[in-house]
Amino acid sequence: MGGKNPRQLIQILQDLTDEIKRFTTTVNDTIKSANYNQKSANERINQGLHQAGIINNLVAEDQAKIQEVKAEITELSVKCDQAVEDAHNTVTEVTNAQNLANDTLRIWENELEKALNWLHRAEIRLERAIQEYNEALQDVESAKYQLQSAQSSLSSCLSYRDSEGRGKDCSGEYARVAQAEANLERAIIRLQEAEIELRDAQDEVERAKARVNCCRRAVAYAQEAVKHSESALENAKEALISAERSLEEIKTTEKFMIKAEDIIVFAQENAENMMIQVKEAQRLTDEAQNFYRQAENLGDATYNYASLGSREIEDKINNLIQFNRPEPIFSVPGGNTVYNQSFPNSNTLAGAVSINPNLAESTNSYQPKITEFANSLNYDHFSYGGKLELNKSNQISVLDSQGNKTDCYINFILTGKGRVKIQDTIVPPSYQRQGIGYKLVESLQRKLPKGTVLYFEENQAEGFWAKMGFTKKEGSNFYEKIV
Repeated sequence: MGGKNPRQLIQILQDLTDEIKRFTTTVNDTIKSANYNQKSANERINQGLHQAGIINNLVAEDQAKIQEVKAEITELSVKCDQAVEDAHNTVTEVTNAQNLANDTLRIWENELEKALNWLHRAEIRLERAIQEYNEALQDVESAKYQLQSAQSSLSSCLSYRDSEGRGKDCSGEYARVAQAEANLERAIIRLQEAEIELRDAQDEVERAKARVNCCRRAVAYAQEAVKHSESALENAKEALISAERSLEEIKTTEKFMIKAEDIIVFAQENAENMMIQVKEAQRLTDEAQNFYRQAENLGDATYNYASLGSREIEDKINNLIQFNRPEPIFSVPGGNTVYNQSFPNSNTLAGAVSINPNLAESTNSYQPKITEFANSLNYDHFSYGGKLELNKSNQISVLDSQGNKTDCYINFILTGKGRVKIQDTIVPPSYQRQGIGYKLVESLQRKLPKGTVLYFEENQAEGFWAKMGFTKKEGSNFYEKIV
């Protein structure tokens, strides 16, 4: 051994093996991290493309809506211009109508005043006619009385006889009768004329009253027309103000739409720039994907070389252990071996601490005590026929020496390329502490390709799995081991 302590050589080789495993784990973690970053980048790129697509669609929708709104605003602007013009014309027409109503009212007020004056004159005439009629009637009565008196005098004169039987001269009485008759005739004529004048005066009063009533109604109608024209003028002015305000709002909206168009154009440019940036990022991501594939290939090659190196180192460690194992004297039942302790350095390595041969093999990996019963069991019963399928549960069952299935088994599933998850490891209490669990896991490891990541979620038997070489992954509840 060249004076070198074999124990030290074994330890050095073991440290080298651990270093290779750590290096392999680091490479694997790095590749997994790169893969994760690559997937994250692809997801971000897809999100960016999706977001850019959404923005482009929104911009296109906004442009279409703006064009529709612009067309509506243009149509509304034309209508508002026409409405303002119509409102101005309406105000002018209503103003003219109001002026006409005021003129008509003044005319009828003048006519009413004339009619009232006429009625006043007609009433005065009627009063005079009534007075004249009454006077003429009195004259007729007086003339009748005078005629009766003259006739009575005449009759007395005619019937008078003196003692001689002579009558009086009644010429005077005849003259008085004639005069009374003439007066009565004139009084009757005057009465007739007074009656005519009275009827005419009464007719004129009625006509004047009718004219007054007509003028009053006309004035009332004219006043109502003036009120309506004033109300119409006020409404027309309000309509004009509303139309002008609507036109101003349309103009303001047109200015806003121009700004909105500028914003849409800016948003479209941003969306196009975003799409360009996303495509550039996609190009860089594709290049990174190529680099990742190259790194993955290099990682696989590195892992293969590391695995070969590890196996060679393990072989050398085993050779060193076999080379330095003391010679046995005899074996005893139960599988234990009694070693010769009389030879110097037979169970020590270059003066190092004594080594139990059964523990010497544990320098490479954990191996519990395997009972005769456990050694007699069959751990290679694959219920899946030896071929793993992705995301399909599989099982290694334990058969006894007669080929009967026991209650000991391990369930596992292929979750991805080079990754196998242990789902359940069942060893009932009656079978425990005989090495069966170790043999199940060992049987599974022998069936998996080198470099497979074997892992499981956290459970209660941490000590067992730690001895089997599983370590907890930082920041998670997963334990894993590279086979």
